[in-house]
Amino acid sequence: MKKLLEVFIDDQGNLDLACDKEAVISEIANLEKNDETFKKLLATLIKRYWGDKEIWLSSVIRELAIADACASAQPYESVEEYWSMMMFGFIQRHEKYADSIKRQYGLKTTKVSKPLIGINNTLLSETGIPGFTVFGSKGKN
Repeated sequence: MKKLLEVFIDDQGNLDLACDKEAVISEIANLEKNDETFKKLLATLIKRYWGDKEIWLSSVIRELAIADACASAQPYESVEEYWSMMMFGFIQRHEKYADSIKRQYGLKTTKVSKPLIGINNTLLSETGIPGFTVFGSKGKN
């Protein structure tokens, strides 16, 4: 068994983190190319959140992600990259798979609000880089 990540809190309230570098490199690094590992991680989280009713895990993971962004050399760029990767990559690519697992736990995945997304033509014409704008929500699909 490999240790991907552990968070320790001692009796004085001090925190420490540990991970197996080789496990991270081989199992997690570059999830874009490692869909099977990502799908296992996703299925495990869905089971823990909805099957085991351990929703509080989400708060811990979210705080780690926020701390990670704040600790980076460019926190705002880090958050923008994360948001972009989620909105235009991971969520869209894995949504059907995640929905199939969520339905096993009784979640109604057809009621997910999805954003209306458009290309920012001003940014495209000025920089040649397509910018994306989220216009709100399509409502429940």
